[in-house]
Amino acid sequence: TTTTTTTTTTASSEWTLPPIEVKGSHLYDSKSGNEFRAKGIGMPNSGEDVKEWIAVLQRIKSIASNLNVVRLYELPTCALVSDCFKAFMLEADKLGVYVLAPGTGTTWGWLPGSASACTPATADGCYKAGAVLGWGQTIIQRFNYPNTLAIVMGNEFDM
Repeated sequence: TTTTTTTTTTASSEWTLPPIEVKGSHLYDSKSGNEFRAKGIGMPNSGEDVKEWIAVLQRIKSIASNLNVVRLYELPTCALVSDCFKAFMLEADKLGVYVLAPGTGTTWGWLPGSASACTPATADGCYKAGAVLGWGQTIIQRFNYPNTLAIVMGNEFDM
């Protein structure tokens, strides 16, 4: 089976990277058909200024020209409530970089680190404790860009 993991939400002339497809257990460039091999790095958290995020991405890409993926861990607040982060995503696209968006958060959308954080102490209580569903819905809405490669459920969260 083939699954396309990225979708276009705005005028195609704004975006240049082709969608990445999943075929079996491999990733492929949807235009060339070539296997896609991620060469990535964890993006440093760059605060609330989206221009700073862009500057950091440009510095990283200038040092590691073969980089084609960055993983985001925390986002500026505006990225969860507006399209402020589109400028970063467009710059990543221009630089040939796909983005792994955080599927969990630190102040909300978090996964409980212990059963004591769950009320009630059940699987459902743990699921609802950090509002993971609401976070995930917001990320899907706000990161519906052609160069969003995946949404990553974090395994490095504050405990």
